[in-house]
Amino acid sequence: MNQRQRFYVEHRKIADANDLFLDLVAGGMTREDLQENIRRRPALWGRFANWLDRLPSRHTQPEHQQ
Repeated sequence: MNQRQRFYVEHRKIADANDLFLDLVAGGMTREDLQENIRRRPALWGRFANWLDRLPSRHTQPEHQQ
């Protein structure tokens, strides 16, 4: 595999991880869920830390959404 091909393989992996994160957000990920993930695996989840102030808190969601 040449350098350009490797670049695109890695680019695709990053894009897939971003898509997965957005699916988790759409599925109801809470601020506390993300905080726990960042605490456990900061190298993987730390890049999403700027979402902490955008995600709902588990404590402010209505009962039927939990």
